[in-house]
Amino acid sequence: MSDRSARMRAIHAGARELGLDDEARRDLMHRLTGCRSAREMTDAQLGAVLAEYDRLRGGRRKPYRPAANPLARKVHAQWGELCRRGAVRAKSAADRRAALRTWCGRQLQPGADVLLDPDILSNNDLRLLVESLKQWIARLDGETAAGDGGAE
Repeated sequence: MSDRSARMRAIHAGARELGLDDEARRDLMHRLTGCRSAREMTDAQLGAVLAEYDRLRGGRRKPYRPAANPLARKVHAQWGELCRRGAVRAKSAADRRAALRTWCGRQLQPGADVLLDPDILSNNDLRLLVESLKQWIARLDGETAAGDGGAE
């Protein structure tokens, strides 16, 4: 994914975060850049809109940083795959992350009501989570294959 497409997505996400409807977002973009569509903007104009969002928000947002541990990144990637397949129903990135933390807590400490962030877990715990997620994905693959059995 390119930096440009990430910025365009950030513009739409930032507008939702600020409570701007489509018309208000387009008015703000037009006021700043002369363009009513993010697709028409240059990279500098996209940056100007994001800077304005930061100003309206009252400061900068913490930049996204992927997990340092490769096993944690694997857990996040597998969780993302489950979300794309519809096995995990969460509307926003924050909801998906909260669901992942809840699932990790249930897997590693059954019966306890805890949230566990994969980014801070040990490699042994992460290996268990990776294997559980692989099995979940395999079950989904099996359901899909069983559903397509009479399609030929």
